[in-house]
Amino acid sequence: MKLHSYRFLLAALVATCVAASPSTASATPVVSLQPVSSTIAAGDPLTIAVQITGAVDLFAFQFDVLFDPLALSATGPSTEGPFLATGGSTFFIPGVEDNTTGAILGTANSLFGLSGVSGNGTLALLNFVGVPNASRSRTTALTLANLLLLDSNLAPIAATELGANVTVNTVPEPATLLLLGSGLTFAWRRRGRGSRAL
Repeated sequence: MKLHSYRFLLAALVATCVAASPSTASATPVVSLQPVSSTIAAGDPLTIAVQITGAVDLFAFQFDVLFDPLALSATGPSTEGPFLATGGSTFFIPGVEDNTTGAILGTANSLFGLSGVSGNGTLALLNFVGVPNASRSRTTALTLANLLLLDSNLAPIAATELGANVTVNTVPEPATLLLLGSGLTFAWRRRGRGSRAL
């Protein structure tokens, strides 16, 4: 399914929200990316969990995640977390990876039924790999964008959003490692000759 098809489905949800009654939930849930801080080597995989804390009557959600494409590459597809499915059958949209601009766009999920779920849990799992950078290591922020939470009346739920940071360390090229090894061997041999001369 194309990105514009995802957007059409999400736009239909939002349009329905306009006619719905306001949300009666008093708590403000927190949607966060976990772990908050990670350090990986270039070429290593990384899984980021999109988690919610303090949900009340959560029926559907949608979000984008933004990142630096010079540090990370999304390897998708995103997978559904177990939280929403505790309320019954779901319809999950993994979203679209854009590694040119650095984004996972249109990840969404919705329950089928009459009521939402409450509590804490994982909404989705996002897969990345560290991108090699010849000049230096790089740190990128992962940011939630266009977050939309809906209750079972299809009314929006206000939420607090928390991002994450990932540092990708450059892995030395094989030639660099060879030169380093040769230099250490040369220094050890010179030291050995100097000791024998004494």
